[in-house]
Amino acid sequence: MDNEMKKQMVLMIRALYFSILDQWSHIDKEHGLSSAQQHLLFILSTSETPLTFSDISRLGCWHLSTVSRLLPPLVKENFVRIEKNKTKFKYVSLTSRGMEKLMAIAKQVMPQKDFLFNSSTVKCEEIQAFIENGMALLQHYKGENFVSWLTQPSSTKFQMH
Repeated sequence: MDNEMKKQMVLMIRALYFSILDQWSHIDKEHGLSSAQQHLLFILSTSETPLTFSDISRLGCWHLSTVSRLLPPLVKENFVRIEKNKTKFKYVSLTSRGMEKLMAIAKQVMPQKDFLFNSSTVKCEEIQAFIENGMALLQHYKGENFVSWLTQPSSTKFQMH
């Protein structure tokens, strides 16, 4: 891959990421949670068991210090619970109040056909190719466990009813 292609790829990924953040900004204000906090709740909803700070860091693509900064407001609002067992690790789980908040956010955004991006001008095959290429890159950078977590929707407790 030449430098021009690398530059275009980096700029495209960053632009897509920041476009998504812009879309979430109105949700942030309405629900009183940053997009990162919402993402943290979602990550917890995908696990049958509590997650360690390191698990959340890996799945959220955050530094451990970011996870440590995101959690206290969520604990204060009783959206998550942190427990320490006999090991040195702290485990984080989603509370029923946290799941209710996540469902309220989902009920607001899921029905919006163009939420995050207008896909009416893009063919399903093109989106599928984009996803497959993205997964190949993630496989290289984040590893098989991350890609497995990302591609297994049946592993999530987060379901729209």
